[in-house]
This record gives sequence, C-alpha cells and structure tokens, in this order.
Amino acid sequence: MQSEKRQIIDEQIQAATDPGRLLILRSSRNALAPVSRLPEAILTTIFLLLRRNSTFVHDLDDLTWLHVTHVCRSWRQAALDCALLWTDILFDPPDWAAEMLRRSKSAPLSVDISLEPHAAVSKLDAACLALTRVSHIRTLHLELAASDYTERIIHLLRTQSADVLEHLSIQCSDDTWQRDPEEIVQSRGICELPVDIFGKVAPRLQRLELRLCQVSWNNFLFDNLTFLSLEIVPSSSRSSMPQFLDFLRRMKGLKNLHITDAIPLRGPFVKTLPPPIAEQPLVVLPHLSTLYVYECALECGDLMRYMVLPRVTRVVLVGTHRWSRPASLPCSAIPFTDAIPSLHSKRMQEYPYHPARLFVRQHFPSLGQRFTCLPVATTSQAGDVSFITELRWDSDRTHDSDDVLSQCTARLILASPLDRIQSVTFLSYFFMDSQAWILVLEHLAEVQELHLTGACVYGFAQALRTLHTPSRDNIPLPKLSTLTISNAQLSYPLGSGQLFVALRDALLSRALSYGLSIKLAFTKCHITAGQLEELEAACIHPIECNGEPDTFGIGEIQDDGSDFEESDEGGEDTHADIGDETDGSDA
Repeated sequence: MQSEKRQIIDEQIQAATDPGRLLILRSSRNALAPVSRLPEAILTTIFLLLRRNSTFVHDLDDLTWLHVTHVCRSWRQAALDCALLWTDILFDPPDWAAEMLRRSKSAPLSVDISLEPHAAVSKLDAACLALTRVSHIRTLHLELAASDYTERIIHLLRTQSADVLEHLSIQCSDDTWQRDPEEIVQSRGICELPVDIFGKVAPRLQRLELRLCQVSWNNFLFDNLTFLSLEIVPSSSRSSMPQFLDFLRRMKGLKNLHITDAIPLRGPFVKTLPPPIAEQPLVVLPHLSTLYVYECALECGDLMRYMVLPRVTRVVLVGTHRWSRPASLPCSAIPFTDAIPSLHSKRMQEYPYHPARLFVRQHFPSLGQRFTCLPVATTSQAGDVSFITELRWDSDRTHDSDDVLSQCTARLILASPLDRIQSVTFLSYFFMDSQAWILVLEHLAEVQELHLTGACVYGFAQALRTLHTPSRDNIPLPKLSTLTISNAQLSYPLGSGQLFVALRDALLSRALSYGLSIKLAFTKCHITAGQLEELEAACIHPIECNGEPDTFGIGEIQDDGSDFEESDEGGEDTHADIGDETDGSDA
C-alpha cells in the first residue's frame, strides 16, 4: 500500500513544474517514510542524544547536530519546537544568541561567556542579552578580562534572582599577571563579587568556582555548596586564619574543596609556625570526598592542623617553597610534613585492614616553579590505600643542595604511615644518599614489593648493604619478596660503592644471615652478562631483564667517545648490555 502511494507521488513529482506543487509532493512522499511515523517525543529525544554525543565526543562548538533541522520540514519543526535543544547558548556568531534564547523559551539555560579585553560590541551585547535571563540559567560560566565591561556584567547579575542556578564559575584573567608568588599576593584582582549578587537569591547553587576574584567571606553564595574552588584570591580579600577556618565551618555539606593561593599569608620573614591556637575549634567537614590544597608550605601546614577529614577519596597537598636558598628548604618541609601524620592516622582508623602503597617521585617541574613537596592520599575501588609523595625543585638548583634534598625527601616519606606500606615505588632524577635511605628502610617492615627508578637506586643499594651487616639485630625489609630496578647503570659508580657490588653483597648477606631471597628484575638497565650471573646466584632466582637501556645520562658513554670505565668486579664481559633477552645472550 505504501509502495503504491510512493510510486504515484513519484510520477506526480516527475510531471510537476510548479515549485510550490513540488514542495507539497516531496513533503507528502517524506511522510510515507517509516521514520516519519515516529512520535515527536521520541524524535526529539534522538536529537538531544545526538547533540550531547556531538559535544561530548568532539567539543562544545561542534554544531553538526544542527543538520537535523535541514533534513525535512517535519524534522525541522520538531527541532524548533524542542526548547531543550537550544539551551546551550552560542555567542559565535553573536546573532545566534538571541535566536537560541527565543527557541529555548523558559527551559533552564547553560551560558558560557568568554570576553576578551577588547571584545566586539556585538558579542558584548549578546552576552548581556543572555544575562537578562539569569532567572532561567542553570549553569553560568564567565571568563572575563580586565576591561570596563566587567562592571556592566556584574550589574546585570545584581539585579536578578538566580532561581535555578546550580553551577557558577567566574574566571578572571589579566594579561599583565604572572604566576609568581610575590606578584599573586600583590594582585588586587579584576572582579569584585558583591555581597548582594543575584539579589541574595540563589537557592539551588551547589557548585562555585572563583579565580582572581575579590570576595567577601560572609557572602551568601557559600552557604549551601557541595563543590568549592578558590584560586588566586587577592591579598586584599584574604582574611586571617581564624576567619578562614570559620568560613570553612559554615559549609557542612561540602564534598569537594579546591584551594589555590587563597589561604591567609604570613609575613615573608616568618619561617616557623607558632603553636596552634588552643581555643580554635577544628574544622569538621563530614561529607568531604576530595581535598586539594596548593599553598605555601607554611600556610598549608597551618591549615591542615585544624582540619578533621572523614574517609575521603582523595587528598592532595602541595606546599611551595617561598625562599630561594637551598639550605632553607627544611623551613618549608618541617611544618608541611608535621601536618601529614595526623591526616594519615585519621585515615588509617577508617582502613584498619587494608594494605597501603607508597609512590615517591623526585623530579624537575616546568621552569619557573618553586620547590614543591606534594603528598597525596588516595583510595582505590578495591579498598586499599595509596600515598604519593613528590619532591620538586627548579632546574637551576645545583648538586650542592643534594644532601638537603635527601633530608627533605626522607622527611616526606617518613610522614607517611610506613608501618602499613606493602608496596613502594620510587622515581628520582637525582641522588638520595644512603643515610636518608637507611632512615626510610628501617620503617618498611611490611613492604613486599619495591620498585626503584633512576638516581635513587645507588643510595638505596649502599643503604641495603649497610643494613645487612651481621652486627645488626633486626632483619631489614623482612617481608620484601620482589625488587625491580629501572634505568640504572650497574657499573656506576667505580669502586666499592658500585651498584652491582652493593646489590650483590646485600643479597648474599641476606641469604646467608637470614635465609631470605628476593626476586630481582631489571628494566632499561645497563648490566653485563657477568653481573647478571653473579646476581642470579646471590638471589637464588632467575632475573628478568627487559627494555632498551636508559640511565638518564648516569654512567653513559663520555662525550669524547670513550666507553665508561667499568670495574673488573662485574665479570670479564664488561661491556655487554642485557636487553630483552633473559638467557644471558647479548642484546
């Protein structure tokens, strides 16, 4: 039946010459297609899914979903009548904003406005037109630059209530601003958030993100939040620490808290924390699941000693070093690490049976960043606990500060609950001396797996040999079963401190004195066949070697083309590297 009607219409289309008649015939033919019999509700649902998939997979500016309005008259009408399809307001070109506002009718809107310092008048007018519908906006993101229009934007926000607003983000920027701690605290910001914004009416607001905004800490916006991000609060807006703690206590329902350069700063000459204020109540956030703090180490440590955290999913603490001399690094590390054990002890009460993992990393950040120590606590879905500790410093720091950096690294590691650690990963581009390693290894009584990468391996091997001397009563690393070493030169350094010699002596002593063996593996290491044979005999297990050797430049071939001079203790074949093969053949 349908095919017969379609055939008749096709014949009429071929015979028709009037454009109006052709349009009617083609619409009639489209109405016979099976897809045209879909209810409009189903059709618009498909359109909404197409738009969501298009913006999620590609980007928010991907407008390929608009092609549905050019398929046929019925599809276009269905799309135009679906208000939810037009709620993500577009401002490029600016004329689209007015049309999308008209088509969205009274549906909740998502408005993302980004205005450059010298934005075109048409774009500014389109943004202001969208902000006249504040009462219909569910998500509002404003990215503003230093310009005269900022006051105009804020005025529009003060004159209307935000009845359905759930997410507010105000990101201010300034072309003259540099990310330097001394300049951050001097910046006055470019956007002042008034206390009567939205007429003090935003009953559904739950997520608030502010960057470079002057803010009053008693603003009503903070009352019912579940997500708060404060980034680079100007010094003129920063309160005292007691006031900041009172501010945090107000947000009992908070689940995610991100603080970056927002905590009250102490003077530049203050290098030690005073005793905690006895009468200062602690900050209890019972629903907090994520905490991120990026502050000067002194202020970060000061804040954390007043925080009481529940069974959080993730904790990230970043403490930047304020002073340039390497010898002053402990001034940051000491107060910072003093605040960490109490955090871990509270978490351990929530995880009485779960094992823990520790990941330690030493590396350079991007140029311009200051010394940074970063411990992280995370929990996986399996229920075990992971702690990540990083020590970062500028690339212009010299090796004269290696001993100080070793001490700070050891202090950060010792701040973790080492008696619970069963797995340790250590990545380092610079040396950590044996004395610092001894302090750490003496506390790793539960560790079963140990993975070392880079320059930290050499100090570790010497410390392991020292701990396995017969004069010691306690068994070092009594539960260690697997040791993996990556990116190391086993013939470095020369003499008795050679990595291969230290490892061999430690493994032999461990086997003879305590009857304990270790499964050893090497990844991307320079190791000779003779060294491999002796180490296999010492650990009583086959050793797995894989990967192309890469030792981060340590012990590599010299610039003059001569090979690195190796010790005779490594066996006769002193220049044969073991790569992917595990049967002793040269790679």
